[in-house]
Amino acid sequence: MNEPESSIYVNSIYGAATRKGLVQITLINVDPSKPLIIEPDEARSVAASLLQCAEAAEGDHFMMQFFQDKLDMPVDQAAMILLEYREFRERQRQDES
Repeated sequence: MNEPESSIYVNSIYGAATRKGLVQITLINVDPSKPLIIEPDEARSVAASLLQCAEAAEGDHFMMQFFQDKLDMPVDQAAMILLEYREFRERQRQDES
């Protein structure tokens, strides 16, 4: 019987409580009692995703601060614009690849 394939998902988030851009890492089908072993190409891909999400998280933080501090925008409205921007950013990345 085959074990389910492990997956690593990385995305940027904005922490409403911390007011900071953050990177969220989700591991699927990973046994926490064992080391996660991946091929070098996948490791490079995860590393690239981490760097890309770190940049996006810093950008998200900057945008939220700008909307709230400089434009006096309520956090819920700023978050809606940020969500639209993220979706646009993701579409652009997919079009480029």
